[in-house]
Amino acid sequence: MRVTIHQPEYLPYLGFFDRLLHADTFVLLDTAQFQRGGFINRNRIKTPKGSQWLTVPIVGRKKDVKKSIQSVRIDSEKPWQEEHIRAIELNYKKAPHFQEFFPDLRELLLRKWEGISELDSTLIEWVVTLFGLSIHMVQSSALSITGSATDQLVSICAELGADTYVSGPGGRNYLEMDKFSRAGIKVDFHNFEHPIYEQRFGGTFEPNLSVIDYIFNCGPRLPAKTKSS
Repeated sequence: MRVTIHQPEYLPYLGFFDRLLHADTFVLLDTAQFQRGGFINRNRIKTPKGSQWLTVPIVGRKKDVKKSIQSVRIDSEKPWQEEHIRAIELNYKKAPHFQEFFPDLRELLLRKWEGISELDSTLIEWVVTLFGLSIHMVQSSALSITGSATDQLVSICAELGADTYVSGPGGRNYLEMDKFSRAGIKVDFHNFEHPIYEQRFGGTFEPNLSVIDYIFNCGPRLPAKTKSS
């Protein structure tokens, strides 16, 4: 069985879902520490003036947030849902597939959300279903895992009975490969080549935007999967 592991992200980019094509089970690492400035509570869309961040506000000052992702609360006092929906509609309402998929996205965003992990995982599941991906999803908080860094990844793979771990390309720089070898687990590295497709507003193509940029422009079919090595 092939397992891939990643922190939950807010409407993540296309490569996030391409990686899922290479695995049987996807573990949402909600026990990892929340980090500001990443993609756990924000992502980008395209506008006539370039990319724009959509950020889900969280409770707590910057220096106070040293919690696991599953513990981080959304600041419901701020009107982020209406702001995100307005920005998405304004910039994608003329995209070819907007009318087909925006109502469901709008309904999901307008639900009452308390934790960022719950919001992220629900939106990821929506995209997984949209793309017709056949993959089992589990949260790391539901597993009995031990250790940190590579030890934690090996522990997750072992508990799930994996024979292969599908890592992002950055794993080459930090994974302790000998620990996977001793556990009898092969490591494949996912290398994503971003496709170029027709976006709104013309100009220079902007890669690595939220997956909704691809969905509204191209529909619910992923490009041919890239190779792992």
